[in-house]
Amino acid sequence: MFQLLPNDADSEIIEGILKGGRERKKCENALFEKYLYFIKEGARKHQIEDDEAASVYSDTILNVIDHIAHHRFEGRASLKTYIFQIFSNQCVSLIRKKTTNKAAPAYDTVLLSEIMHVMSDNTQSIIQHIIEKEEETTLLQRLTTIGKKCKELLLLWANGYSDKEILSLLTYSSVDVVKVTRMRCIDKLRKIY
Repeated sequence: MFQLLPNDADSEIIEGILKGGRERKKCENALFEKYLYFIKEGARKHQIEDDEAASVYSDTILNVIDHIAHHRFEGRASLKTYIFQIFSNQCVSLIRKKTTNKAAPAYDTVLLSEIMHVMSDNTQSIIQHIIEKEEETTLLQRLTTIGKKCKELLLLWANGYSDKEILSLLTYSSVDVVKVTRMRCIDKLRKIY
């Protein structure tokens, strides 16, 4: 359990968090606001982006609130020192994580489906067309790897030809052989994907 010092400016915040209810919410907000300047200092000192520092700061404050509420903050140091130490450690952890994940791309990715709704209809249709063209190109490239006969058969089938029509265009002995061959070709293609 921590010991409150008479002139400790943080004692009200600590007591409020321990009380719970509305008082806790008010004190949590006060604590968050009180050391907001750590974000700029942390970004400068650790050479990280402001939004990264803000995220680390938020995590830090949540951890500290949890430590206070569960009596893990013992008051051996001032609350400011305690918060700053956790904040600094988490900034260093972030830097380590970023430098050890060099195999990961150097940019953040977003799923296209997550942002399509904010695009105009014209932009959506252009992007959809590009995606379809890319998928078609990829499919044609992969079709060449499964063999000439399979490629011919699957292209005819994809263009709406029936098994009977494919039989008359290509050299197969029966419609059943066309069906079985088509299924094998599709299976080969599926394995490549």
